[in-house]
This record gives sequence, structure tokens and C-alpha cells, in this order.
Amino acid sequence: MGLKEEYLEKLETTSKELGGVSTLCVVDIEEGKTDVNESDIAKLRYIIITPRRVIEVERAIDFVTCKQALGAGLEFTPENGVEVASKIPKEVTKAMRKKPAAASFDYLFALTYALDKYDHWLNAEGDLDEAVESLGRGWNEVLAHSFPDLGIHSEYTYPGIKALLSILKQKIEAAPKINAKFNWAS
Repeated sequence: MGLKEEYLEKLETTSKELGGVSTLCVVDIEEGKTDVNESDIAKLRYIIITPRRVIEVERAIDFVTCKQALGAGLEFTPENGVEVASKIPKEVTKAMRKKPAAASFDYLFALTYALDKYDHWLNAEGDLDEAVESLGRGWNEVLAHSFPDLGIHSEYTYPGIKALLSILKQKIEAAPKINAKFNWAS
């Protein structure tokens, strides 16, 4: 068994122990790489997906795709981007009102995942800065809680969410219409 297979086996065991139903790979090893070493394994980032996270991801994708996710082809108009961007602060507020803290984490994770996966909103006209700032504030508030309170695993989900946030931050910084910084507790 190779190093990656050992890692994935341990991840799957941990996921099952925590009630996970799947995992989400955020950062993988370079495709086709055959000489995988410990350094490569240390770069892997996964998020354990619980039943509630599945539900929240489906809801968030529906929101970010303007209910197109179930269709055959996604076509986003400038109006779709404006609609999504203008509603991000409200979605973050909904996340922060969820109880317990784990529910807030799940809602905000799902929103962030969908915003990263369907990033058409980054080119919208209008006030994207408010959307970016509210998302950062939401993550700062959520990540102030302990791992147990958030229902996340310190070895997998926490590094995975940090990687997802870093990837989204890079996209935000590259977006020409956004002046705000995506500041989240790292």
C-alpha cells in the first residue's frame, strides 16, 4: 500500500468514526505523480462531509447557481452574479444565526464551497466588497470556536477549510472589481 492509500484509508476510518458520509478533496497530489513522498502527503487537504454538510452544500449550490445546478448546462448572466453577490451578506448572517456553532460552520462552509466552485459572482457589477467583507467576518466569528464545538476534525477538516479559504482568497484578490480584502482568521 502506498503513502496516499494509507492516508486515504486513515481519512476514511476517521470520517466514519465521526459520522461522515464522504470526503471532499480540496488539495490533491499532482495528477500522474508516481513517486509520492511524505512531503506530498503533508500537502493533501480534505474536508470530512457529514450528512448536514451534504444538505447545506446542495442548498448553497442552488443559491449560487441561481437554481440552475440541476440543469444540463449552467449559463450565468451578469444579473446572476449581481443577484448572488448582493445576497452573500444575508447568507452569512443566516449562517451566524445558526445554533449550535457546528451548524454555523456547516452553513458557512457550504456557502464558501459553492462560491468557490461557481465563481461567476466575482465578475458581477455592484458592491462586491460588502460580500467579501461579510464572508471574512463570518469566518472570523465561526473559527473563534473550538474544533469540538464546530464539529470539525483538527487533522483533516480544519486544514481543509483553511486551504479552501486560501484558494477563494486568491480568486478574490485576482478579481479586478473587488477592492476589499478577504480577511479570515488563519
